[in-house]
Amino acid sequence: MRESYEQNLIGANRLRAALDSGRIVAFYQPILNLATGQIDKYECLVRMLDEQGEPISPIHFLDLAKKIRLYRTLTRRHVDLALERFDGQPWSFSLNLSCEDLLDAELSDHILDSITSRGMASRSSLRFWNRKGSRTTAQYANSLTAPRAGLSYCD
Repeated sequence: MRESYEQNLIGANRLRAALDSGRIVAFYQPILNLATGQIDKYECLVRMLDEQGEPISPIHFLDLAKKIRLYRTLTRRHVDLALERFDGQPWSFSLNLSCEDLLDAELSDHILDSITSRGMASRSSLRFWNRKGSRTTAQYANSLTAPRAGLSYCD
């Protein structure tokens, strides 16, 4: 029990330091169209860089971020990085988000408003990962994204 607490404390300090020092970054994975050989769009992935600059998969820090209430900050950072990268560019992109992001009214409003205010809805898609496969969540996502021209939801 004490070891788990200490590990969480170390992880929390590393995560806060990464946020404070700009080591929460986005990786952009190209999605290749096999028929044309061209890149169709990019998938935006969040990563944390350790003190040596090595990427850390979100599986190692997202649950902790939820526990220490930094998850919303991480998600906003991820979205903002992607929008900065693709603003003024012709490429389409998708953002990998969780259903918690969708159900957080403040966060989902920030995401959707940021995309639409930059005129990027026609090039954006949101991918919501739902461990429970909730049909209600899919319906809610469609109700949020449908009024915003061009913005699509996929699960």
